[in-house]
Amino acid sequence: MLRVKGFTLVELMITVAIVAILAAIAIPSYNQYVLRANRAEAQGELMQLAGALERFYASQYTYVGAAGGTNASGAPDANVFSHSVVPASSTGSSTRFNLTVSNLSENGYSAIATAVGSQVSDTNCPVLTLTSTGQRLPADCW
Repeated sequence: MLRVKGFTLVELMITVAIVAILAAIAIPSYNQYVLRANRAEAQGELMQLAGALERFYASQYTYVGAAGGTNASGAPDANVFSHSVVPASSTGSSTRFNLTVSNLSENGYSAIATAVGSQVSDTNCPVLTLTSTGQRLPADCW
C-alpha cells in the first residue's frame, strides 16, 4: 500500500488556531509596548525642554518670553528649544506628541506633551506635564 506523506486538514486547522491564539495575545502586548516607548521618548523631550527653560531663566532671570506667540503659553520659542513635536520617526512628518509651554511667569512654567496621531490610543496618559518645581503629572505615567 502506498502511503501519502503530508498534513491532514485537521492538523492544519489546529496549527492555524494555535497561531491565531498566539497572535491575539502578542499583538496587544506589542501595541502597549510601543505606546510606553513613545511615552518615554516624550518624557525625555520634556526633560530636555525643562533644561532649555532653565538655561533661558539663568540668562534672563524670568521664564516669560520662552514660548512663541503669546508670552503666557504656546510652543517653545525656537531660540529656547528647537523641538515643538516628538516625531513618529526621524524622517517622517507625523508626530506622536506636541510640546507646549504654559503658565509662564517670572518664576514658573508648565511643560506639556499632548498625544496626537496614533499615540492618542494611549488613554492612560494622553497628556504629560512637567512643572518648574519638578512635579510630574500624572504621577503614574512617569
